Amino acid sequence: MSAAWLGDASDEEPEKSFLVNTEFAARLEHNKRREELHRLEAKHANRPAHAALKRKADAAMEQEELTESSSDDDEEDDWVEGEAEQRKLLDTIARIRNRDSTIYDPASKLHSEGSEGEDEEADAVPAPKPKKQKAMRLAEVNMREALAGPDADDRGGREPLPDTYQGELQSLKDQFLEAAGNKGAPPSTSRDGDDLLEKRPLPSDASLAAVASRPEKAITVPLDAADPEDAFLQRFILTQGWRDADDNEAPAFDQMLKDVDDEEEQLDREEQYEAKYNFRFEEPGAKQVITFPRQLGNSLRKPDDRRKKQRESHAQNKLAVKQEAETEVKRLKNLKKQELQERQQLRIFSIPMQLQPIAHCSKSQHSCSA
Repeated sequence: MSAAWLGDASDEEPEKSFLVNTEFAARLEHNKRREELHRLEAKHANRPAHAALKRKADAAMEQEELTESSSDDDEEDDWVEGEAEQRKLLDTIARIRNRDSTIYDPASKLHSEGSEGEDEEADAVPAPKPKKQKAMRLAEVNMREALAGPDADDRGGREPLPDTYQGELQSLKDQFLEAAGNKGAPPSTSRDGDDLLEKRPLPSDASLAAVASRPEKAITVPLDAADPEDAFLQRFILTQGWRDADDNEAPAFDQMLKDVDDEEEQLDREEQYEAKYNFRFEEPGAKQVITFPRQLGNSLRKPDDRRKKQRESHAQNKLAVKQEAETEVKRLKNLKKQELQERQQLRIFSIPMQLQPIAHCSKSQHSCSA
């Protein structure tokens, strides 16, 4: 401990000093420099110097890829040439084993030594540049095709035009007829498929007369009312079910009508089922609009007639005002009439037989002044 802490009486103050951690300061300074460097690089990343370095790096990578691809191509060419040499050698060995006459011919060459040189010379000669075709307008192309004729596409090496939709259908129809057994028949040209149906020959007059003269046996028991156990047997006998059905033979007219009726009934049943299925979630009576009365007699709701009472009160007030106005008008008319009667009240003058001018003048002045 220092003397000051021990209570030394000396007046000298202790010297104040502090230590610096140099390692921490160096690390802090290094981190600051790195942070400043990263900030400047991010800020000036698009400078020309950086762009030039990037271009140099990309060019170097492309050069490496080209050298690798060229080396691969050389290896592939060497492998192809080696395979060709092996094929020629095997061909020569096979000729020797079979004692081919070309082996003993001195003019024949089994392996040409100058092939490689010729290939190199051919590779050295540059290939001629393809001649650039002149641009043509659509009108010029159409005119050239029209002048060339219908066979211009075949002569020019173009692909044939695709067949139309009708042509495809006709070709498919002809293929179907050929597969069905009509190989000897000419291809059909009809569009309705009438050649698939066979026309039934009409019966002759002799066969019709024989059928008419044949005695008919009456059926005592109708088919519908017969025993269910014998219904199948009767139907089998009447329809000649023991005969084999011929596909080429046209069905009878009655059978065709029966089939049409059955199809119509089946269609009706299908439509009913579809309607029932499609509207299975519909409530009954959905097409009917349900209405209700405006005023319900047995309702417990309190009637709201405030506006009605207000209208009645307003009408009564207007009527009272009107009556009062009429009374006032009548009163005013009576007062006016009374005033006019008072003003226009006539005075009866006694007119004597003999005129007295002085008295008449005095009375006239008195009445006018009044």
